[in-house]
Amino acid sequence: MVQPVVAASDRSGSLVAGIAIAKGLRELPAIQGFVLDYPGTMDLPDGAPVGIPAWLGWQHFLNAFLMIFIIRSGITVLADHPRLYWPKHSTPGSEWFRMQKPVPDDPSYTAKADSITLPECRVSRDPVPVVGLAP
Repeated sequence: MVQPVVAASDRSGSLVAGIAIAKGLRELPAIQGFVLDYPGTMDLPDGAPVGIPAWLGWQHFLNAFLMIFIIRSGITVLADHPRLYWPKHSTPGSEWFRMQKPVPDDPSYTAKADSITLPECRVSRDPVPVVGLAP
C-alpha cells in the first residue's frame, strides 16, 4: 500500500498547533506548580567528578570508529545488490526500493548486472586490498 505524501505545510501547521497547545498548558497553575516543585535540575554532591570519565570517552570513540566499518559494509552490500525485497519469496520487479533501473525482461539477466562499482578507498599506497573492501 502506498502512503500518501504529506506536504511540508501540513506538517508545519501541526507543529505550530502543538507549540501553541504546549504554551497554553504551561500557563495552567497546576503545571506551574509542578515545574516549581520539580525543576529538572539538581546540584552535584560534594566531591563528585565533573565531566565524563576517560574510559567512557574512549568507548564512545571506539564505537563511532567501528560504526564507520559497519556502515561501509552495508553500503557495499547494497551497491552489489541494489534492490530491497520485503517478502521472502519476492520476484524481480516487486522490490520496494531500488537504486537502479527496472529489471529488464532479458532471460539472461542476472543480479550481478545491477551491481554498482564503488570508488576504491585505500588507506595506504600499497597495492594490497584494504581490509573490508571486496575485490
